Amino acid sequence: RGRALFAELSRCAPCIELGEEMQSRYSQKGNRGLKAAIGIAVALCLIIALGFIWAMFGSASSSKVTKGQTVTVEIKEGSGTSDIAQSLSDAGIIGSPLMFRLQSRLNGSDGQYKAGVYKLTAGESLGKVMDVLKKGPEAVYVTVTIPEGKTVAQIGQILEKKAGISADEFVAYAQSAAPEFAKKYPVLQGAYNNSLEGYLFPDTYRVAANATVKEVAAMMVGRFNEVYSSLTIPAARAQKYNTNQLVTIASLVEREVSKASDRPLVASVIDNRLAQGMRLQFCSSVQFLLPGEEERTKIRLTNADISIDSPYNTYKNQGLPPGPIANPGKAALEAAIKPATSDYLYFQVIDKKGTTKFDKTAAAFNNTKARAKATIGR
Repeated sequence: RGRALFAELSRCAPCIELGEEMQSRYSQKGNRGLKAAIGIAVALCLIIALGFIWAMFGSASSSKVTKGQTVTVEIKEGSGTSDIAQSLSDAGIIGSPLMFRLQSRLNGSDGQYKAGVYKLTAGESLGKVMDVLKKGPEAVYVTVTIPEGKTVAQIGQILEKKAGISADEFVAYAQSAAPEFAKKYPVLQGAYNNSLEGYLFPDTYRVAANATVKEVAAMMVGRFNEVYSSLTIPAARAQKYNTNQLVTIASLVEREVSKASDRPLVASVIDNRLAQGMRLQFCSSVQFLLPGEEERTKIRLTNADISIDSPYNTYKNQGLPPGPIANPGKAALEAAIKPATSDYLYFQVIDKKGTTKFDKTAAAFNNTKARAKATIGR
């Protein structure tokens, strides 16, 4: 490396300019003056070379920090080599900004340094510091868990809290981004109103600290496609419901019960009520329409709630909602694809443990509701 450095110095513009200036100044004094000028120029270049060699193989840090100490340094977008050198010097990572700039020019690193936040170790050689800056900062990840049954709005809030991603920006994007993914993932071609609601798979993700809303959505949609594509849909089921309807059923199942063992039975209730022309009358479909987290999770709906004019309101409208009301997990998707076979038309959670009672008649269901009201207030 030292030999290469000397080779670079032989082409060093300041040294050449210095030699030419010395030659001009002393040319009229004869060969002795010329030789002296060249000797001075060579000596200065050797001094610079020795300085570079020390910088390359020796410690680059100043006395501001202890050797081995980790220092966080931010290199801002658009920073030139001079700006970077000063930032490193201010942080105590290098001792001489001038040396950093000169060596950057000599070894071709000028303009190759990447912006970002770095954790640099004091005492590293100047060359190693330069290599780190050229490679770029190590990505910082956060772990974000998205539970089953969360809506796009709720996922946005989780991402904002855990990963610093704007909830408003995520929601605005997710509510219209389905066409961007539909070509790669055909399951999204029928997504209602171009929304990703229902197609953001609940899972644990490693999210880069600087990830965009599109990158995060892409991870979740990709995971949904992976899980959904692994499920076998019976031909009769595929003829009866399209993908959007199956995901909608899964979302209703997910929001209505918490126990995996109850989900196929809830899916069978949906099938049975639709087959008889009954309205589903699912509280979850109305809760989806209510503003605010507290409203969406309240135990008892009011008459005003169930009178909301919306195609999602299954108290007012027959059939399924036009699209998913939440983002279902694998168990709910499996239940929607392969529901249980039953004669049940009603169900009710009857205790705080989440136990669900299924009934075949309205009379039996009314008794169950009375029991539930006495136990849990609804």
